[in-house]
Amino acid sequence: MVCPVAAERRAVFNPDYVRFHDAPAVVSMVETHDGGAVTIDFAVAAPSIVVNGLAGGSLYWLKSQSCADGAIVLPCADGLHVHLVEMKRTVTAKKWRNIKGQLAGMLSNVRAALGLMGLGDAARVTCHVAFENDALAAAPVLTKAINTVGGVRPLSGSDWAIGRIDVLEFTDVAVNKIVWGGAATPISCT
Repeated sequence: MVCPVAAERRAVFNPDYVRFHDAPAVVSMVETHDGGAVTIDFAVAAPSIVVNGLAGGSLYWLKSQSCADGAIVLPCADGLHVHLVEMKRTVTAKKWRNIKGQLAGMLSNVRAALGLMGLGDAARVTCHVAFENDALAAAPVLTKAINTVGGVRPLSGSDWAIGRIDVLEFTDVAVNKIVWGGAATPISCT
C-alpha cells in the first residue's frame, strides 16, 4: 500500500509542512521552542502523511490559533488514523490545559489538509505528548478530583494521570506519554 494521495494533489502542499511517505519510515518531529530544541522519532509501520505545526499558530481562518507540533496520518483498513504530537520540556497543570487546546487545533489543521487531499475524515485519533519533566506526576494532588457543591470535579491533571482525553468530538482518546531521549515510538494501524 502506498500513501493514497495523487501527485497533483501532493503538489499543492509546502513540503516544509506536509510530507508524504509511500513506505514505512522513521518520522522525526522537531520542537524548536519551549526552552530548547528536541527531536522525537516515530517508527511508522505503514505509508503516512506527516503534517508539521504551523509556526506562529494555526490556519488563519480557524478561530483557535493553537496548534500542536505535528501529526502523522496513516491510511488503514478501517480508515484514517491520526496521531497528534505535542512536545513540552515540562508538563505542568497550566501547560497541560494548553496542550489539549494545541492537540485540538492540530486536528482541525489535519482535517483541512485531508480535505484538500480528497481524503475522508479521521476514523481514530491518538495523542502523543513528549516531555522531559512531568510536574503533574511530581504533584499527584493535581491529578485527583474534588467534591464541590456542584458535584465531583476533576482537577486539571486528572485526565493526564489516566492517559485519556476528549479531542473535539473524539472521546476517550488515548494519550501516549513519551519521555525525551527514548527509542523511536512505534506507530501502526493496529
